[in-house]
Amino acid sequence: MAVLYVASTEPRAGKTAICVTLAKAFQRVGKTAAAFKPLTRAPEPGRDPDADTYRDLLGQHPEEWPVPLPQDGLSPALLRKVTAAATSASEGNDVLLVEAPTWDPGKDSAKLAESLNAQVLFVGRFRAGMSASEVATSARRFGDRLLGLVMNGLTRYQSTAAHNSLESEGLTPLGALPEDRALLGVTVGQMAETLNGRFMIGEELADGLVEHFLVGGLGLDSGVLYFGLRENKAVIVRG
Repeated sequence: MAVLYVASTEPRAGKTAICVTLAKAFQRVGKTAAAFKPLTRAPEPGRDPDADTYRDLLGQHPEEWPVPLPQDGLSPALLRKVTAAATSASEGNDVLLVEAPTWDPGKDSAKLAESLNAQVLFVGRFRAGMSASEVATSARRFGDRLLGLVMNGLTRYQSTAAHNSLESEGLTPLGALPEDRALLGVTVGQMAETLNGRFMIGEELADGLVEHFLVGGLGLDSGVLYFGLRENKAVIVRG
């Protein structure tokens, strides 16, 4: 049985989505796969939404997990408990995907990967001006267990530069997930709630998705041309 440890140093990097996707991919080629998140930064185990995602999309995840990660780090007793739970979760499966908590991958994270005898997939969340050396420093903590890195949320036209910068740091880029505006979108209702606004008309359209914002200012182009540039847009104009 193979164990893949999916790690990152920042929240919302995409670890849960990658674990679910890989589990489904393994299943499509005839392999049995389980996903398991043993530790969480949430103060209460029931407040971690990732466990619910695994239950909803994969129909699996032990009810008592994840448990909160102590402020003082991973104790030997907790390490043994997590390892035993992972062994139990892996029973009957070809692959176990273990989602790491969001932490600086120092000794504790590397120690957990070692205890699980896992290969490590490091997930980086792309942002403008990010330092490849910073990512490399974090990823190298896993030593020979590091398989490579997946960059998530990569913006258009940045793939070549990101790939080259990672390779220059000695990392193996396994792939990149492009930024998807639909996944970054909000609904009209969410905008109204955030802005403490109210509907004048069209409240029945509150579930409409907004992927782009266009400012309706004075310009040389006609409104038909300008506002036709984007679909699923919100137009901001003065009253």
